[in-house]
Amino acid sequence: MLARDGQALEQARRLIAAGKILAIKGIGGYHLACDARNEAAVAALRARKHREDKPFAVMAGSLEAVEALCRVSSEESRLLQGPQAPIVLLQKKPAANMILAAAAAPGNPSLGVMLPYAPVHYLLLQPGDIWIMTSANRSDEPIAYKDEDAMERLRAIADAFLIHNREIAHRVDDSVLRIAAGAPRFLRRSRGYVPAPIRLAAAETEAPVVLACGAELKNTFCVTKGPLAFLSEHIGDLANQATLASYEDIIVHYEKIFTLQPRLLACDLHPDYLSTGYARQRAAREGLPLTYVQHHHAHIASVLAEHGETGPVLGAAWDGTGYGADGCIWGGEFLLADLQGFQRLAHFSYLPLPGGGVAAREPWRQALWVMHLLYGESLEEKQPAFCRALPKGWKLLLQAVEAGLNSPLTSSAGRLFDTAAALLGLRGVNNYEGQAAVELELCARGYDGPGQALPYELEEKDDSIEINVLPALQVLAEHHGAAREEAARLAMDFHETMADIIAAVLARLRQRTRITKAALSGGVFQNRTLLEKTAARLAPEFTLLLPEQVPANDGGIALGQAAVALARQAQGLME
Repeated sequence: MLARDGQALEQARRLIAAGKILAIKGIGGYHLACDARNEAAVAALRARKHREDKPFAVMAGSLEAVEALCRVSSEESRLLQGPQAPIVLLQKKPAANMILAAAAAPGNPSLGVMLPYAPVHYLLLQPGDIWIMTSANRSDEPIAYKDEDAMERLRAIADAFLIHNREIAHRVDDSVLRIAAGAPRFLRRSRGYVPAPIRLAAAETEAPVVLACGAELKNTFCVTKGPLAFLSEHIGDLANQATLASYEDIIVHYEKIFTLQPRLLACDLHPDYLSTGYARQRAAREGLPLTYVQHHHAHIASVLAEHGETGPVLGAAWDGTGYGADGCIWGGEFLLADLQGFQRLAHFSYLPLPGGGVAAREPWRQALWVMHLLYGESLEEKQPAFCRALPKGWKLLLQAVEAGLNSPLTSSAGRLFDTAAALLGLRGVNNYEGQAAVELELCARGYDGPGQALPYELEEKDDSIEINVLPALQVLAEHHGAAREEAARLAMDFHETMADIIAAVLARLRQRTRITKAALSGGVFQNRTLLEKTAARLAPEFTLLLPEQVPANDGGIALGQAAVALARQAQGLME
């Protein structure tokens, strides 16, 4: 059935009311939409898009409709109604669970909400409407924005297409923010905020043009023009050829619209990142100098850059994965850093990742190794419930780790949050990135009382501090499968522990270095509970720098890479 003009809008509304899924063309690409109150429609969208658990965003027809679902502060209201019109993460009211389909944001007390921002949205949604409005793509692919491509890629998902004749120049996803530690924080900086520049206070007007190629996950890139840094929109995970092609096309687009020709390239230290491969190939092809920036140094440098600082600063860079200077997988790092370089002063004790990268998707693997360290041959006797939940072959996995097979060492804080969730019995396998850590925080937020730090050890080794959290993990392991209230208390205690570690380590490093500025960055600090508890501990003793203009996650890496490249070039330190 083909409908045109006003009839097309009426037909679209009728289809949504009937429980159908629509692909709706916006201004930065297509959305997949359905009635957020219709359980069958939302469940069908999840099944067709292969999105098991990750919450959907909704678009409400009015601020009043949002306020019926969520608590909305004055700052959140300003963000929702601002010209950028981002998705804002809000706290649900109890009534939301009676209004929304359970499959909209399953088990999550927060909801991502936006208001209409494109003409078609204003024409479609009535003030009381609440529609799921999620990026139109198949799993791991870029958002669809060209009509023919959308109809080809989305035909197995959408029941109908609502198309207009305004061409979309290139794709751009919705931005996502939340209020945390007293200010808006980006989870995704994209539509509405790019390509607004970030001023680099340390860069000169005649500085060479830099192209910083970013990371692998949540990729963005950055191009500079004098003291201005243009961070790209969210591109996504460089996990396949389609996303890589989109990445390369958007780089060409930026260089064209800003009339820029890079004279210097920067990339991550990881040799297998597709962004690193692109940088190497382009450097060789065009004869350009290329500087490699260690992942966690780039995290801290991004915070310095957006605050107009050059360092030195004490930085805590906590995330899931970053290639370390020693060839191990870093992720729980304390650095003394400026824009030129860094010194690693403290980190979590190394633990193996059983199975390598798959351990990030299956937190039970590292939890199993922790249980093995704690109980040895008595594991099955001491933890029968934990062992019964494991897949067959888990004993062979332990043997492989002991033999050093496919079990790289990691200091990752992100993996520790995952492991804590698995030890408590909250989540053993992730259906989306970071799910176990998210559910650990959600569990902690269900506890009303004060938490307390669990035991841990700080060990001075040469010029570095190693942090041993095995004592804290043992407490969690001993309460595996605890009732929800007890699990919530322990989850909160784990957050208190990690915040206490940051404060204790930085206090020692402050005494050693006399530096009183601290920066926090990395995807772990998207955890609002951890961020706010840490900030409260550090505020009396440190001038605290937090990400504000860019995400704490890998979406901010490219800005840090660009700032480091410019600083090294200015000091004649290019490799």
